[in-house]
Amino acid sequence: MSKHHSRMPLHILILQMILAVTLASASMLAATVDLPEEAATQEKSQALDPLWEKRNTRAAHFKSRFLLSRKTVDAGNASEGKARLQRAEHRYDCRESVRKANRDQRLGKLISCMREDLTLTMDMLKARSEVIAVLPGVSPELRGLAIARSELLADAVSTIIDGLDAGVYENEEGLFVVRKNLREKYLLPYWALLPRMEAEQMLSWISHMLLRGKSLAESLDITAKLAEAEMCLANAEAALEAVAGEKDFQKMNIMISQARSTAISCIKIYRDAIRIQEKELAPPEEKVQEPQWQKRSLRKLPKMKN
Repeated sequence: MSKHHSRMPLHILILQMILAVTLASASMLAATVDLPEEAATQEKSQALDPLWEKRNTRAAHFKSRFLLSRKTVDAGNASEGKARLQRAEHRYDCRESVRKANRDQRLGKLISCMREDLTLTMDMLKARSEVIAVLPGVSPELRGLAIARSELLADAVSTIIDGLDAGVYENEEGLFVVRKNLREKYLLPYWALLPRMEAEQMLSWISHMLLRGKSLAESLDITAKLAEAEMCLANAEAALEAVAGEKDFQKMNIMISQARSTAISCIKIYRDAIRIQEKELAPPEEKVQEPQWQKRSLRKLPKMKN
């Protein structure tokens, strides 16, 4: 592959970088014509380094899978977002409805509200499961565990809905207990995997960028900028690897948020490298020469006779 071709994907990768670290956004760029993903090349010293071997494993086929999965991910995120908004509106309406209900109406209102709430939760789970199934950069073990816990949660929700329809719950205490059990036994274990999946995806993306950066380090100026970016990404990488050992859901989200902020700052450094690269690759400006007119001697006019 020529030197020019080895540089071309970096512009697209920077755009993907922005998308990858702002996972809350559901929109993606339109399909882009790009070069085939090339195998990551490493120096001999890196080949013996366990850290670079781990990065190479994480980055394998990440870009191609990212491009292939984004349509499904977009659709799943949009569906989940729609159901989440509907559930929030439903909960607001239910609070008002239950507040205004009299003693005889209260239990019926609670059952009706809980059933609709769980139905919308099922819609969210279904949409999220479609995303989990194709999410790039996630290990098969973690993906399988997330799918299994999602199915257990969905089964538990479905069982409760059936119980509500059958009139199993005869008082508010029964509704409170079943909701508490659903949260503690099924929902929290499922939630705990979501930050870990996000961390793994970001780690795969960081590994991909680090390996691509190594193939672009040619001039001294670009090498210096990429070394700065590598250190920046390595800091985000270390923060994300610590997520796997954390058990608290809120702390995991905070750690990922901090790592995401660090990764965003790395984008600016890569942009500086791109500017240097474009400047080095730009052809020299050709000076526009002024037209040279042929010198001609002026012809003397004949003298006029008086």
